[in-house]
Order: sequence, then structure tokens, then C-alpha cells
Amino acid sequence: MEKSKLDTLASVPNIALFYGFIVLFCVITLVIVRAADPFNFRAPTDQMLIMAFKQHSALFEDLRQKKASHEKVEQAKLTALPGILGIGAGWNGVIRFVYAEGGLLAVGSGWAKGIEYIPGDYQKEGDIRPELDDARKLPEGVYLREIEPHWFIFYQRDN
Repeated sequence: MEKSKLDTLASVPNIALFYGFIVLFCVITLVIVRAADPFNFRAPTDQMLIMAFKQHSALFEDLRQKKASHEKVEQAKLTALPGILGIGAGWNGVIRFVYAEGGLLAVGSGWAKGIEYIPGDYQKEGDIRPELDDARKLPEGVYLREIEPHWFIFYQRDN
């Protein structure tokens, strides 16, 4: 009888160690999922992006012109746009201001949301939608919501 009490007491540290590994695994998983944001919880709302554009429209236009002419964009101007992650330019003159992005792998499924300047036919660049707040439910593709002529909110999902 004494032996079973000793066996029980000896297994307490093993159980604590087991639960410790479970908690550690859950914390690491949570950190990875939060950082990768595959479900786009960090995506700004359409209204937030529209307000950012309206408040800084002259700066957006200045940065667009600099990027289109391949001038170097000063970091100070970029940081004047709150929440922006970066700017990219396409071969067709499209300029993207990325505000949020996520995905689990460097190559593979992911998403991005932000503001986009489209100089030409916007219908070739994506599907027009009245709102993009629930765009994570849409299939892969590029979706647009017009802010004003040539300026759009974009949401892109890749698989």
C-alpha cells in the first residue's frame, strides 16, 4: 500500500511537466497564429482606410507620383501615414499602399488589404464590391472598393 502512495507522488512532477508542455505548445501556437494572422483579424476596416485616405490625400498623391516616377520615397513621408506597412508599384502603373497582410507561409496562401491607385481600367484589376470588411469570406482574388476616381481600397487573397 505504501508503494502506491509513493508511485502517485512520483508521478505528480511528471503530470506537471506534461501540462507545462501543453501550455507552452498552446502559447507558441497562439503567438504564431497571431503573428501570421491567417484570418485577417488585424485588417483595418474600410472606414478606417477611407478616413486615412481623406486625411492624407495630398501625401498619398505625392507618394504615388514619386513611386510612379521611380523616385526614392523618403522614410519620413512613409511614416507620416499611420499604420502603413509599405508601398509597392506594379508594371502597369498600379501603386499599392499596404496596411495589413497575413498568411501562414512565406510562399502560399495569404492576404493583404490597403489602398491602391489604378491609373487605367480598374475592372481589369479586380472585382468591384460595395464593401470589403468581410472579404475574408470571399474566394481567392482581388477585390476593390472605390474611394474616388482611380483610388480604391483593395483586398487580395491568394491560395
